[in-house]
Amino acid sequence: MSLRVPHLVFVPLVACAPGTDGPSDTDTDAGPRAADNFGVEETLGVPGCDNLLLADCLYPYPSGAYVASEGDRTWLALPPEGMPTTAGGVSFRTDTMEAFSAFGAASPVLFRWPGAVLPDDATVFDPSPSLRDDARTVLIDATTGARIPHWVETDHLADRGEHPVFTLRPSVPLPRGTE
Repeated sequence: MSLRVPHLVFVPLVACAPGTDGPSDTDTDAGPRAADNFGVEETLGVPGCDNLLLADCLYPYPSGAYVASEGDRTWLALPPEGMPTTAGGVSFRTDTMEAFSAFGAASPVLFRWPGAVLPDDATVFDPSPSLRDDARTVLIDATTGARIPHWVETDHLADRGEHPVFTLRPSVPLPRGTE
């Protein structure tokens, strides 16, 4: 697998609920990880996971961490240990995703962050708050530095427990050929 430099930068600046400080390195059991991270050896997290937030393997999703390549072949390589399970405990299959070479240009960004709450100005279908100087979430094309307009909402299909899943929806297609 080769290392690719990400071309999209997502900065979650959502507010934390009162009395919470956000994530800590003790939010999950730490396991060894031997992956290149711009020259820094990872020592926490789960092998095959993005490990931005140790307790949530697949978040943020999509992530360039799950794009693998060898020679001329590129494919999505989602970690089986990070896949959601059904109520009956059956894990989602990862082999069907291997047929794809990348995530879609209209893919929403899913993320969780302990203590995060939806910004007061979050309005579905309204990307204008994301372009303001005081935006609570920012999605940037790292190649050009341009902000990508989007809105953020709580994922209505996910468990709304202690740490809800947020969906960041770009209002324009994401740049093709980037991660």
